[in-house]
Amino acid sequence: MSRFRMYPTPAQQLALLTQCGQARHGWNLGLAMGLFDLDRARHAVSACGVGARGL
Repeated sequence: MSRFRMYPTPAQQLALLTQCGQARHGWNLGLAMGLFDLDRARHAVSACGVGARGL
């Protein structure tokens, strides 16, 4: 794996921090949506009277 050292200017540092913050927000939003769907599917299965082993 290659490693690179960066010495960003203050403007570049701000741009990098902004980009990382947006990427983290997108990741967390996707994770929350996936967990919500998983939870909803679990409730739908339990409402039908089928246990997890019955799938």
